Amino acid sequence: MDKKARCQNFTKDEIDVLVDLVQEFKHVVECKKTDTVTSSAKDAEWRNIEIKFNAACATGRSAKMLRNKWDSLKKTAKKEYAKYKQNFYRTGGGPAVDMKIISEIIKKILDIIGVGATGTHCKFDCDYGTIAILTSLVDKNSIVKVSTLCLHKTNKMELKHCLQYLSKKRKY
Repeated sequence: MDKKARCQNFTKDEIDVLVDLVQEFKHVVECKKTDTVTSSAKDAEWRNIEIKFNAACATGRSAKMLRNKWDSLKKTAKKEYAKYKQNFYRTGGGPAVDMKIISEIIKKILDIIGVGATGTHCKFDCDYGTIAILTSLVDKNSIVKVSTLCLHKTNKMELKHCLQYLSKKRKY
């Protein structure tokens, strides 16, 4: 049986070059479409990346090797970010988790792969940090008042006073 020839591991410099090249061609390489035209365009871009990579690093890496390494780097970046997020939302007090634990190369990869790895932030979502207290306070002009408190700008005393004020009003 013939064993498959194994190349050397990627060096840090080779990984940097690969990430920079993928960032240059990310509009094609990271496209989510899977039709025939897009797949052939992706293959052509990977061959282009192969040529530029081998010219810069003077190694004999194939497009398939580079593509596999890129997929592996994406998986690693997603795992590292998930670990960071898990530590960030951990309860129990203590010091906050610093983003510095994630390496610069992982940050570059997360920038390339984008929102799919980091999630989306919506200011209208309950996770945004805003409590909306909607009260139907009817005064003599029958106007409905809406009070919105932003927790990141409001301290506990202001919240307490606002809730006391709202509880004293007549509700219909």
